[in-house]
Amino acid sequence: MILSYKHICFITLLLIFVLTGSLRAQNDSTKSNQQYGVHYQLLIEDRTEIQKLWKFDAIEFASLSPNIRYEHNLKGDWTMQHGALIAWRTYSYFRENYTLVHASLFSSIRYYYNKDRRKRLGKNVNSFVGNYFGSQLNLGLQSSVSARRKPDNHFIPGVYVYYGLQRRLGKIMYLDFFCGIGALYNFRAAYFNQDKGLQFAATIGLDIGFTFENLNFNRLK
Repeated sequence: MILSYKHICFITLLLIFVLTGSLRAQNDSTKSNQQYGVHYQLLIEDRTEIQKLWKFDAIEFASLSPNIRYEHNLKGDWTMQHGALIAWRTYSYFRENYTLVHASLFSSIRYYYNKDRRKRLGKNVNSFVGNYFGSQLNLGLQSSVSARRKPDNHFIPGVYVYYGLQRRLGKIMYLDFFCGIGALYNFRAAYFNQDKGLQFAATIGLDIGFTFENLNFNRLK
């Protein structure tokens, strides 16, 4: 993804806000550990264990590309994430207006490798908190539409590998930052030039996630 100046400013401000909140939360957690001890910390970890997250990519939304993601626990340090995205833009070619629509589905698997270290340091730990490595399979469909011509549809599969970190903010909110590289095959580009079919790309994302599993709704009655 090519980031504009507007997107860079948005991401910078959001990261400053998140890091400030994370440092404050970490200090509060340290005070709780000192005051109540290890048994209280273990009790808190058990109560905050969750099985699924719902997310959206803030960078894609800033580009006016609606998307949704769903991450669920597999076993131990492994999770799986699925998602969908749709994006569109308009352009002119030989005095004719076109709308380019791109839709994609993806599935990825993640391995959170530093949970034990976070536990030893007394930090917040659950199924979705930590640093991770991941791989992702993309299935994309791109269509170019105009008033005079039939839709021009092309299939774009891709594979990515990436590194990221995910942190909890409060009881229901999570922040997930990741970056990586991948390879995709653009059938539309290959139609005009076979050598341009296979392409390499970098990816960056800033997901905001939510869960409601650890809220006590009986208090609202």
